[in-house]
Amino acid sequence: MTPYSHDLIAQLSKLPEVEAIAIGGSQASGRATPGSDVDLYVLTADAIPTNVRRGIANELADDPAEIEIANPYWGDEDGYAIDGVWHDIVFFDSGWFLDEIARATVRHEAREGYSTSFVFTLVNMQPIFDPMAIVTTAKAMLPEYPGALTTAIIARNFPVACGIHASYRNQIARAVALNDAVALNHRVAAFLACVFDIAFASLRMWHPGEKRQLQYLDARRDDLPAGFTGAIRRVVDSCTAQGMGDIMAAVDDVVAGLTEMVQTKPS
Repeated sequence: MTPYSHDLIAQLSKLPEVEAIAIGGSQASGRATPGSDVDLYVLTADAIPTNVRRGIANELADDPAEIEIANPYWGDEDGYAIDGVWHDIVFFDSGWFLDEIARATVRHEAREGYSTSFVFTLVNMQPIFDPMAIVTTAKAMLPEYPGALTTAIIARNFPVACGIHASYRNQIARAVALNDAVALNHRVAAFLACVFDIAFASLRMWHPGEKRQLQYLDARRDDLPAGFTGAIRRVVDSCTAQGMGDIMAAVDDVVAGLTEMVQTKPS
């Protein structure tokens, strides 16, 4: 963070709607490099008025023309540069965020891909304003990875990845037959979302989100079927009009690895 990040945190922490502020991303994990963005998570009891958020941004941002307020595309976010460093400020309703954690860890409800990524976010966020210990308590109450959650994630993702007639595996084959590179890319992305969800669940790892997924699996390569991450790389490398002829062999190697994981998952 920059010294001016602390000015932003100080202003946000004074707002009556704000219950907690935490830092996430590479800044929290220790992987930040010069120029890395600052990711702030702001947990609120009620929505902060947009004009209040814009007022803070106008005071602190380097360039008012670059200020983005209330972007709705990936949640409720503000973004602007402070002292040359881009700040992403993500606003979560506290009740919603805690229920999202409970969905996975207590109710064991899976999604199609990224089933536990919010839990990973919680594990890695570092509270810097937490007067009611909302973040601290939620982190302390996290259980070990539930076996029932692994079962639920496999049950939700394996069929759509490769187990039913309309599976992404079969849709990839259809896209290859049609020589449709655009459809191929869409189906491969959806297929891999399911693949990674199953793999992390089988390893009982919280899903790290969209970035560095293969790096996380590489670190646990010895606990995965032989050649599994290599097969994923071959799928990605073949996901072009020129590589279509090789992709189904790679996809089916991934499916073979998934099948082995499902059949040997821990109870």
